[in-house]
Amino acid sequence: MQNASLRIDVTHHTPFRGSVVAAAWLFAPPRGASVKGDLLVCLHGATCDHRYFHAEFAHHSEYSFAEYFTGLGYHVLAIDHPGMGSSTRPEPERLLTRDVVAAADDHIVREVIQGLASGRWFGHQPQPAPRVTGLAHSLGGMLGIVQQARHRTFERMAVLGWSNIGVRFEGDEGRAMSDAAAQEGYLPAPRALTRALFHLPDVPADLIEEDDARAGVTPANLGRAAMTPGIVAGDAAQIDCPLLLLYGDVDTSPDPYAEVGFYRSCRDITLVVLRGSAHMHNYASTRRDGWRRIGQWLES
Repeated sequence: MQNASLRIDVTHHTPFRGSVVAAAWLFAPPRGASVKGDLLVCLHGATCDHRYFHAEFAHHSEYSFAEYFTGLGYHVLAIDHPGMGSSTRPEPERLLTRDVVAAADDHIVREVIQGLASGRWFGHQPQPAPRVTGLAHSLGGMLGIVQQARHRTFERMAVLGWSNIGVRFEGDEGRAMSDAAAQEGYLPAPRALTRALFHLPDVPADLIEEDDARAGVTPANLGRAAMTPGIVAGDAAQIDCPLLLLYGDVDTSPDPYAEVGFYRSCRDITLVVLRGSAHMHNYASTRRDGWRRIGQWLES
């Protein structure tokens, strides 16, 4: 697998006075491999960054979504949303809205499409405009839905572990999540509160600890939005491209089958409930089953 680290200025899509630069990673098939005319655009969720889609662990292998799909001939673009991962954290954070992030992410995708068309990376010959598929996980699903409704970035889209019904935390856990979401600024990851949602008991403990140690901050404004049921239901109703909805056995949605009804303009929806997986599908023991199902959908 080949990869290129990108830094893309998105300031003109934001209300901030200072420079806002987004980080992204472009992964390509190995040299000499057969290359498909497809670009898979990966949008990570809260507390994560691009490494959710290219996960490398000290004592565990074969957890990289990017490596799996580049091995099938796809280009994979993993974006760190503005305010998260290695991208700029502009101030004041409250101006980093869903619309701002969606516009910035759309710009990143279009810049990369132009770069592929010019043969900018990997010594490739100029390539025709690829078919662009969005793969948006969790809070990234919320942002990807807004991006598709407003900018029509993708020819098809996979929404992974995002619920328009809304995740519900109850009891002490619910109160702690509400207290955390009420704060302002860039908030640290409340991974102790989300472990039961993120992972089933068969996920190796040292893998979880390693991933928790590198968890990043989440803009409070986006975190609150992601905890608000139906926050992007109006945007979801506008999406008319082919859709894949994928959830784990344990996930954000109380009823994955009811999620289909939110996409009222779409006439091509595939629903997958991945057995043996919690919300962090790419770390589940059945992750490769999920990747195979995504691959089958991409080829259909």
